[in-house]
Amino acid sequence: MASKPLHILVVATWLPGRYDKLMGIYHKHFCQALAQAGVKVDMLHIDRQPISQAPRFPFMKKRYTSQEQGYRTYARRMLNRHRLSPHWQIKAYTKCLYRLYKAYEKENGKPDILHAQVLIPAGYATAMLGKRIGVPVLITEHASYFERFFRDWSAPYTKKTVESGARITCVGNYMVALFEKLGVQAQVLPNTVDCNVFSGPKAPKTDSTIRFATLCALREGKGIEVAVQALSRLSKEEKLTDFTYTVIGDGDKRALYQAAAQQAGIAERTSFVGQKNHQQIAEIFAHTDILLMPSDKETFAIPVIEAAAAGVPVVCTRCGGPEGFLTADSAEFCDVQDVPGMADAIMRMVQRLPEIDEQKVRQVAAAFDRRAVAEKAIGYYKKLLEK
Repeated sequence: MASKPLHILVVATWLPGRYDKLMGIYHKHFCQALAQAGVKVDMLHIDRQPISQAPRFPFMKKRYTSQEQGYRTYARRMLNRHRLSPHWQIKAYTKCLYRLYKAYEKENGKPDILHAQVLIPAGYATAMLGKRIGVPVLITEHASYFERFFRDWSAPYTKKTVESGARITCVGNYMVALFEKLGVQAQVLPNTVDCNVFSGPKAPKTDSTIRFATLCALREGKGIEVAVQALSRLSKEEKLTDFTYTVIGDGDKRALYQAAAQQAGIAERTSFVGQKNHQQIAEIFAHTDILLMPSDKETFAIPVIEAAAAGVPVVCTRCGGPEGFLTADSAEFCDVQDVPGMADAIMRMVQRLPEIDEQKVRQVAAAFDRRAVAEKAIGYYKKLLEK
């Protein structure tokens, strides 16, 4: 007789939406990975509408369901009252999650594990829900600002979450050390990448042009201005004269970063190509020599893993997450917001290009493939159930 598959219910703090089409997309990829591993998985999401939508809110459909790849998302809309009162907001969020869960349970039964993404608000609300219905809880932290949860208005809710017995994981090794300083034991459960999409061969190089790329949501702190200034510096010093720079992604800072490229004098060599799907990104990476990751802070940095899976080495700031998995075979580092340092790191990598072992670069990504991350998560779930 076949054993019953694990039933996991993921609770996502963020999902892609109207204002940011990439925020939380890794939660969707994670659910897809679990589904491909044979887990029964679904997602709950509290869709927080900005307070500016208050006049329209009474006419909005409050609960909706969407079919995803291998799972379903069950969502409930609520007004985001955080600016009026964060305490009121988190209590309303917790109540809203319970109501959404009860509707889900009526249709699907009780899950084996509740898995929340981000401590506040989903982690707290899920921990309270888990205690109420008697289901173990695992929380994965993604937020670069998670230390704030221990000292601002959310501190009492964070304390209750930790004391609830929920198991804490986070996406990067450096975050484990920070949790330990805060008195919390945590383990790593990284984000996942579909390495197969990026595993195709690199395009043959037919000219001397060095092709750089950056993949990110064009938000504040992504450091595109540092990258263009570093490239401009190398161009003016005639250390690097034949290059192109492709920026993949979109966001509210796109115009600002385009202006930075113009001001740096390399606008004609810089292309902002907008948001692309995985297949399109893989095609760009097949023609890319070096990925630039100039961010101020990254808890994980999925684009670095996607580039590594495509055999593309990286010039990266010491921004947190990537330092935990990039190797000397695959990367050169510089400090955050350090234009001369990034220029030097770029030149070191350019000089190393002829000797870079593409297969060693690709090996960096193997631990983050969908199957590997799903198996790691399943291992955590089984230990929780044994406990």
